[in-house]
Amino acid sequence: MPACHFAIAFESVGWTHPDSVAFVVLQSLLGNYNRSDGSAQWSNMRLPRSMAVHADHCLSFSSFNTTYTDTGLFGVYCLAKPPFIHDAVTNITTELVRNVFKIEEAALERAKAKAKMNVLATLDGTQAIADEIGRQLHVYGRRMPMTELFARVDEITTSSMKDIAEQYIYDREIAVAAMGPVWALPEYQWMRRRTYWNSY
Repeated sequence: MPACHFAIAFESVGWTHPDSVAFVVLQSLLGNYNRSDGSAQWSNMRLPRSMAVHADHCLSFSSFNTTYTDTGLFGVYCLAKPPFIHDAVTNITTELVRNVFKIEEAALERAKAKAKMNVLATLDGTQAIADEIGRQLHVYGRRMPMTELFARVDEITTSSMKDIAEQYIYDREIAVAAMGPVWALPEYQWMRRRTYWNSY
């Protein structure tokens, strides 16, 4: 296996937590990247653009937000080859922590619009809609109207998003899983140190 598959994740929140919607938006804010997509260097999202400018650093990455009943995992899954794995990890951790200090209003509005679009895109058939109804009944005890979900997305501001990033990402423990040439992956303590900045 020539490339290293790795994921860096933080503990997030469960389905019914008030901050759960913010993580959906934060996932959209980080975005996704695939080196075969030549348009990534003109992306309006910082992390895909950073990876595209240094195309050797990363083959692909995707942000993820996995939610359970009372907890969750939020992070980034990445595919990179030695000796550029170190650079890919640096880009990812830098952008994650950057959300604590600076989020552009325009970038947040695009992320909120993309989050809404992603929600609608998952409901493209009767089976997907039935799955969504079943999940919501199990989690919330009712069917949440789309207007209510979108209203909760619209309530998110740059200030509240930075508060979320500070509470759940800044100087917090991380979970790391990897396979492939893991010898090129930075050690855990090195990555943990990148979850905070001494200055900004």
